[in-house]
Amino acid sequence: VGTIRYEMIKPDLDKIITFDLKNSLRLEGDTCSYIQYSYARASRILEKTESKPNFDLEFAILSSEYEKNLIKKIAMFDVQVNDSVKNLSPKVIAKYSYDLAVTFSSFYEHVKVLASETTELLNARLCLVVSFQKTLKTSLVSFGSIFLSSSILSSLNFFFFFSAKFTISAVFWYAFLKDIEW
Repeated sequence: VGTIRYEMIKPDLDKIITFDLKNSLRLEGDTCSYIQYSYARASRILEKTESKPNFDLEFAILSSEYEKNLIKKIAMFDVQVNDSVKNLSPKVIAKYSYDLAVTFSSFYEHVKVLASETTELLNARLCLVVSFQKTLKTSLVSFGSIFLSSSILSSLNFFFFFSAKFTISAVFWYAFLKDIEW
């Protein structure tokens, strides 16, 4: 279901949607599966650690290019949501989700979170992974990518206007974002 929704909101609203199931289910490239896979990678890092992230820390120790790029991409979430609402364009969130997943994949490749040199650095990196995961989860849920329990999804206050194209209303964004703990 998430794949279909992602493929429907990814193109411009005035474009004809051509759905290719085989292409949509690939684990590489601009697909919902690729994005969900990056979420699963983050989950796996958090499962493997014995320590729980403590957000009361100095983030200045995150100094690698890959850490900084991920921090910057996560920080752009609010801007992307505002742009999506202002332009009634759900594709902005789809594009952001993909870009965030690509940035995390680069971080994952180059930064060995669980092999961090110090416990402080491990904690800071785990906090970054948790932040990525929460941001990606929020963006995926915003366009209906189902990987959460159906009870959580049914409790979200969002509205879709159905037509040949999906348009996410500002009411959805307000109702959804007002309950998120940032």
